[in-house]
Amino acid sequence: MGEKAAKKRENEDNFQQLRKPKTIAIFLSSICWGLASSLYGVSLLELQRQVGVSLQKISLVLTARATGHMTGSLISGFCYERLENYLVLGTALVGAGVVGACIPFVENYYSLMVTTVVWGHFTGYITQAIITCPCIYGERRPAQFFRQAPC
Repeated sequence: MGEKAAKKRENEDNFQQLRKPKTIAIFLSSICWGLASSLYGVSLLELQRQVGVSLQKISLVLTARATGHMTGSLISGFCYERLENYLVLGTALVGAGVVGACIPFVENYYSLMVTTVVWGHFTGYITQAIITCPCIYGERRPAQFFRQAPC
């Protein structure tokens, strides 16, 4: 019994030592993620010119991204609970990167909308991983999330 208690105490000490740098990394990644997500606002006029629609119509791209993000956030809980977390998060990161890289080359309004919804969907998975990361919440995190830490 004494060995188990010592091992548990050692694991808790290791967790506490790594918690601060990992928490800082998660916060910095959240800031970078916010900056990357804000690029739509800056590039909205260029996208409008590229697809040839009115400013009112191109503004719906922001709604499409939010819709995709919401569905990704909702579905990600199911996926993280039932599948390997690293696989889900890795797929979301690769998917967001590939789809996000395609957006500047889309020249059709409806294709842009679909691409934006898909990109938003992948970003919902990534945001859920950042929010529920056990590096920040430790043992207080919901038990159903992250059987193994993604960070």
